[in-house]
Amino acid sequence: MTSILVMSMFASSAYGQSVPTLGYKILPEKMLENTEGILQVYVLDDGKMIPKKIDQLVVTSSDSSILQILESENDPNGFVTNVHVKAVSPGTAKIALASHGFLSAEFTVQVYTNNNHPTQIFVKTTPSDFPIDGPKKGYVSVEIATVDGLPTKASADFEVSISTPNSDVIDLESDKLVIKKGEYFAIGEFTIKNSGDALIYADVTGMK
Repeated sequence: MTSILVMSMFASSAYGQSVPTLGYKILPEKMLENTEGILQVYVLDDGKMIPKKIDQLVVTSSDSSILQILESENDPNGFVTNVHVKAVSPGTAKIALASHGFLSAEFTVQVYTNNNHPTQIFVKTTPSDFPIDGPKKGYVSVEIATVDGLPTKASADFEVSISTPNSDVIDLESDKLVIKKGEYFAIGEFTIKNSGDALIYADVTGMK
């Protein structure tokens, strides 16, 4: 079966007068112990992403024995900061984001243990909203999960087919992603071509 994610792409000509907030999205959304992920940080104004650079971003973990903050880098446009994180052991940790001129943010990350068979596949994108004058690159991830929706590692390589009926809006870098044995997610890229709404479909035989 197929997992669907709708991404809204929109043009914006003016931004609100409120203090911008640090927005974020972590890939994969649910993390397993002894794996790494990417935390993407960007600027939100009135709940929408805006093309504004973040200088001297500070990212901290409340418990590095559960979740560690690794290196970070900016995307080519400089509007998104990619922070690499490592899930060390099962448990809960809080991540705090701070930078001068922006409202800070804090959120909780749950790290899971791996002990189940995969039956589902999820599709995520980051960011999910794009201003037309913002970054032109986005990330799409596919994640395998148990019947209860918890992440679980692959016992063999999984080839996932991804596609979009909206090729006038986005361009997928590849139509296949491979979740390697011992991993539970894979990440690809797409390029923004025009404003509009887009769908991304993922399919693996025997999964929904």
